[in-house]
Amino acid sequence: MNINKIKKSIIIKVVFLLIFYSLFSLKLFAGNVEFPGFKSSPYYGEQVITFNLNPDIRIHINISSPDSFDVSKPVGLALFALPNGNTIEQTVGKILDTGDDWHYDIQHIGAQTRFLRKKITDYNLVTVYLEVSQKSWPYWKTQHSDYDQIVKSVVEYLKSYFRDYQPFIILTGHSGGGRFVFSVMDAFTTIPDYVKRISFLD
Repeated sequence: MNINKIKKSIIIKVVFLLIFYSLFSLKLFAGNVEFPGFKSSPYYGEQVITFNLNPDIRIHINISSPDSFDVSKPVGLALFALPNGNTIEQTVGKILDTGDDWHYDIQHIGAQTRFLRKKITDYNLVTVYLEVSQKSWPYWKTQHSDYDQIVKSVVEYLKSYFRDYQPFIILTGHSGGGRFVFSVMDAFTTIPDYVKRISFLD
């Protein structure tokens, strides 16, 4: 076979593979990532799940819609510990209807998450709501002598779920939720490198 024809054939194959890889990469990075066990929220197609990690601790995770999640970027897990007296649903927030509990209108973390996702470009923001059955992290602490190890296991469990996406942790909470943040800090002699930000509200 003519050497020029061989070279031409090789070049055509290489170009085809490069085009195929580029199209595949664009499709992959564009999103369409559906997390197992999550359901689609009626709001912006967000992926959500709510479960009890143990009898005391209830967790709600909110991930962006499948077509908005970028697999080429890490996951920032914002662990939001609820304030005293609030449920997860109240903390997410809603447009108030007549007769609604006033707690629905004091935080709106759901809306704030959507606002931040429009601004953040270097990682996927995942919001995790943390509620205790006592509706008070300070009171919950008094019921558990091993509170620090419990919250440490919660953080590590959540982090492990997103291990494929270089997850890092943001610790935050409002009011009594600050006790959760302090409890995590109590569990370590030094703050782990994967905790990138700590913030207290109120």
